[in-house]
Amino acid sequence: MQGTVAGAQRSITTSSALNPTLVLALICTPSFLVAAHWAQGWTQVALVVAALAPLILAIIQISYFTLTDPDRLQNEKHVEAKMALSQLAVRDGDQIKQVTIENGNLGTNPALRDGTQ
Repeated sequence: MQGTVAGAQRSITTSSALNPTLVLALICTPSFLVAAHWAQGWTQVALVVAALAPLILAIIQISYFTLTDPDRLQNEKHVEAKMALSQLAVRDGDQIKQVTIENGNLGTNPALRDGTQ
């Protein structure tokens, strides 16, 4: 059993801001729902609320990051590639020209658009 847990830990990588919340939901929600099944009265209500809390937190985080910082929802490698593309430079002889890439214009060649080539 210990080898399986160690293998699972190696395969889980943090790739977005949601992973900690989703892991919390994966652990807490089923545990609290099973406990609520065996509980009675207000204890059962409290356990169901505790089971739903990580799911509600994940929905709030998805909504917040979608509106404010969508890059946090992306894979780390995707964000690094996007940053590398945004800092792209063209070597022209001994000079290095900075190429400004605007969001959404990654498919067009700015030199062709401006008529310089």
